[in-house]
Amino acid sequence: MESLNALIQGMGLMHLGAGQAIMLLVSLLLLWLAIAKKFEPLLLLPIGFGGLLSNIPEAGLALTALESLLAHHDPAQLAVIAAKLHCAPDVHAIKEALALALPSVQGQMESLAVDMGYSAGVLAIFYKVAIGSGIAPLVIFMGVGAMTDFGPLLANPRTLLLGAAGAVRDLRHRARGADAELLRHHQLHPAAGGGHRHHRRRRRPDGDLPVGQAGAGAAGGHRGGGVLLYGAGAADPAADHEGADHG
Repeated sequence: MESLNALIQGMGLMHLGAGQAIMLLVSLLLLWLAIAKKFEPLLLLPIGFGGLLSNIPEAGLALTALESLLAHHDPAQLAVIAAKLHCAPDVHAIKEALALALPSVQGQMESLAVDMGYSAGVLAIFYKVAIGSGIAPLVIFMGVGAMTDFGPLLANPRTLLLGAAGAVRDLRHRARGADAELLRHHQLHPAAGGGHRHHRRRRRPDGDLPVGQAGAGAAGGHRGGGVLLYGAGAADPAADHEGADHG
């Protein structure tokens, strides 16, 4: 009976917390969606698998050496860490002191935990080397994005023509928009819009009119020409039809 109790106490399920249970269910749901439903398997499969490994009770795969030390609740070891941080030998007090400590102090406590025989989990090492440095997110999302975007293209190269047509259409719309913006900034005064309505009514063609002062006397009986003026705009005083009689 004692052996059975020891076996049960040694099982990870006996140390399963509420948060770990919820995350395990979420991870299993993501794996089911990725495998059974084929819903974004490139994203959900690694996310669900990583969440499953991180929340296995008592495995400590995602814990650093210092976090593993705090999880074991050894009073003597907690007292050593608390003395270095000048706080109470309690897990919560040590965590609060670590949150306020400098990165150099946190590194010293991590080294002290390693000296006591603790080591970081494989996921913690991966996080520090790949994710903490910012390299893994770039590589992962570039690879997943390339597989997601170029997979259908490689399967059906004819879709490249559709993409090219869409790009050309977008460039044409941008060019038209730029031309319209240029014309809007360089358009003429609104009164110039009535320039096509300018007319002159005369009694003889322009070719028959004399030019210069010498032609004034030669004009003779044609000097009494009437001119009807049309203004360019409503705000122009010449918009009123003015009749000028040159006698």
